[in-house]
Amino acid sequence: MPSKGSFGAYLDYAQRDTSASPRAAADSGNLRFLKVLADAPEAKLPMGVFLEFSGLDPILFRATLRELRDAGFISIAGPALDEVIQLTGRGAEVVKLTQHQR
Repeated sequence: MPSKGSFGAYLDYAQRDTSASPRAAADSGNLRFLKVLADAPEAKLPMGVFLEFSGLDPILFRATLRELRDAGFISIAGPALDEVIQLTGRGAEVVKLTQHQR
């Protein structure tokens, strides 16, 4: 995984061929997660809604969220059963950069 703040490298990494491995498929899902949050009202969603949308195994889902949070692209707040995932300014910048690549 590229270092924090390396958006170009992150985008290249996220857009690699997803057929290589299940982990690579999950990594490309990171960008999809960010795009979903960008389209959500106030750029945030409840954890349960986000889990349903992802269709991922809960363990892989949590690992994906941890990666995005540790990179500073999302924040997670609220009590354990009512957590809300929110896109950060840094995450919004990643989404904006990917839209300009097309």
